[in-house]
Amino acid sequence: MKFKKSAKLILALSMMLIFALAVVGCEKKQTDKENDVTSAQTEALTGGWDIYGSTIMDKMTGDELDDFFGAVGEDNNDLTPVLALASQLVNGYNYATLAVGDISGDYVGWNIVTYNVDSEGNSSLISIVPFDIENIKTVDNQDAENALGGWTIATLQESLLDDENEQDIFDKAMEGYVGLNLTPIQTLARQLVAGTNYMIICTGSPVTADPVEGIYVVTIYEDLEGNAEITSVEQVDLTAYIDN
Repeated sequence: MKFKKSAKLILALSMMLIFALAVVGCEKKQTDKENDVTSAQTEALTGGWDIYGSTIMDKMTGDELDDFFGAVGEDNNDLTPVLALASQLVNGYNYATLAVGDISGDYVGWNIVTYNVDSEGNSSLISIVPFDIENIKTVDNQDAENALGGWTIATLQESLLDDENEQDIFDKAMEGYVGLNLTPIQTLARQLVAGTNYMIICTGSPVTADPVEGIYVVTIYEDLEGNAEITSVEQVDLTAYIDN
């Protein structure tokens, strides 16, 4: 009798062990599948630039913000302005302002918003042109005045980067860099690679006797050990983004 009870107990334990192994095997397969999906998603994310969205509006004064939102109107109220990159004296002033956001549901990203503020303080929209970070319209000659078209670039006394870590990366990348004096305005995008790429829009001027101020997009690569270097500098053709 004891032998029969022992045999039944052993059989029951064996069945429980087989069931447990089967469950673990299924869970492992499921986990492997989930890991494959996660890996594929990561690879997809690292293939492109992520728009940098933590923009802060305190780079513009209260009056400048009132003028901007008065010009863009309710149809484009999802736009967040960063800074007036340039101004032009006309009947009052025209302003070309960097902004990020949604243009009536058609495009989400960076834009150049041009508007006029007349001599009586009334603001009106001239144009909103997407600033596609993967297809930046540039000029070949960094001293070319036709990149300004009569516009005066904003004069910055100091960096406007909000992120201290990104400011440190910019400063490290600028060590030993010659040819241009650059002042960062805003990080436009970041790209995860074997390390990180940063795309930063700046004001700048060549180190020459008669420098012409311009708008530049600087790409910086930071490796996994924290070393940073400038990989490209492009001067923006501002007139290509302004529809007068």
